Amino acid sequence: RQLPWPIKDYFQLARVVQEMRWRSARSSWPGAFADQAPPPPPRKEAPPAGVSRPARHCAFCKHNGESRAIYASHALKDSAGRVQCPILRNYTCPQCGASQDRAHTRKFCPLTNKGYTSVYSCVRNSAGKKRI
Repeated sequence: RQLPWPIKDYFQLARVVQEMRWRSARSSWPGAFADQAPPPPPRKEAPPAGVSRPARHCAFCKHNGESRAIYASHALKDSAGRVQCPILRNYTCPQCGASQDRAHTRKFCPLTNKGYTSVYSCVRNSAGKKRI
């Protein structure tokens, strides 16, 4: 069937679809190519209970909307608990003055009350306006 406009197959998707159809037809023959089935993907085993895997990215940068190239380039902390994130290391906590190895945001400051839930000093609605 001819279409009224020319179609360019830039990504060669037509060939990919054709190969998928051909493989599907070959594998549907009874007993044919059974030994050529692809192996199942490797299973990722969960770490033992109570053991956490080290983060492979910086949760601080990821949460703040940095690009994958940025947040995947470093970890938030090292194995000793020292801050490794260059952005957070340059931040100084306004409550206690901590920075560098012990840097943290106001939310995670040890001087912050346990009931702390927001960086705002008053309650706001979903539009960000102060509630009276």
